Formats: sequence, structure tokens, C-alpha cells
Amino acid sequence: MSSIFDKLGTIPYYYVSPCPYCGSKATGRMIEGTDKDEDYLVRDALKHGEIISVVDGVYGNNCFCMDCGTTWQEDVKLDMISKERLSMERRNRHTVEILKEMDGDDEGAPKKRRSVLKRYFGIK
Repeated sequence: MSSIFDKLGTIPYYYVSPCPYCGSKATGRMIEGTDKDEDYLVRDALKHGEIISVVDGVYGNNCFCMDCGTTWQEDVKLDMISKERLSMERRNRHTVEILKEMDGDDEGAPKKRRSVLKRYFGIK
């Protein structure tokens, strides 16, 4: 069964610009949520080519860089993008690799439940 987005040829996407400090395209946005919802929300965003960090409240800086850890304020808006652009964003942000890392490298290994984003920022 195809979705309306398949028929339109575009997909909803929250674009975060490259890091203003180091220029990396591996950037994401912070969204409000709870620890209970974090795993689901992060995985769902990664599947859609986005990187998010779930926080208690978004005050001030709402975007971050996976490479250098910089945070900044940006007005992130929903945009409709093509499937080709989505593929490019997934490559630029390494979302497939991050999702695989969350799932564990070994077939028999248990899935990692700790957020990859927390590991990048050094939070235990």
C-alpha cells in the first residue's frame, strides 16, 4: 500500500543546516520528550534521515553538531523534499550507520539501548 507521499513524490523533512563552527553536515535538532519515548523517537527520526536528541525542554539552542558538539539556535521548519534529496541527507548525516550501531554490530548481540547521541556527547 503506497502512502500519499509516494503519490506526491515528496517526503516531509526537518532540515538542519551544516554546523556553523566546523561545517559538518552531521547535524540534528533537539525535541521535547521523555526518556520513555527517547528510543522510539530517535530510531524513527534516523529511519527518516534526521538526527534528534530528546530533551526535557528546548530552551535557546535547539540544534547540535555530531562531530564537534557545538549547539546553536536555528528556526528549523518542516520542508517537503524528494526521495533523492532524502538519500543525500541520509548519507550526509550518516543516519543508517548510527542506526546500525544502535542495533549492534553482531547478529547475536543484544541491542544497545543507550542513546548513541548520549555516547557522542560523553553522557553515561
